[in-house]
Amino acid sequence: MSIGSLYQYFPNKDALLVELADRHLEEAMSVLVAEAVAVRDEDLDLRRALERLLRVAIDVNDRPVHQLLWTAPRTDELTARFDAAEEVMVSEVAWHLERAGWGPADLDRRTRLIVVAAEAAVHDPLLASD
Repeated sequence: MSIGSLYQYFPNKDALLVELADRHLEEAMSVLVAEAVAVRDEDLDLRRALERLLRVAIDVNDRPVHQLLWTAPRTDELTARFDAAEEVMVSEVAWHLERAGWGPADLDRRTRLIVVAAEAAVHDPLLASD
């Protein structure tokens, strides 16, 4: 596809990057949700369940284009979709923590700390790589 043809569909480079980021998020969430279902079906213990979820999070984000997409402009809609994706992961991790006997005291706070720490652990090395 020529650049001229591409810009018939996207008004500028930022719009193209936003679309790529949106597609990446949709694909990543599809894979993460499928893995979450598999982990629940296998009735894994807490450690193994969280390891599996983290492994798939690493896999869906360890792509050459990820660094570019992470720094892409964010529309309000895309930001809301990223926030919703994080809530899905918070909910999934909370389910596993509750099943393992954690909670209910501070369950939401603890779950959010785990998800945010995992997100940072996944993204920091990927974004720092050349």
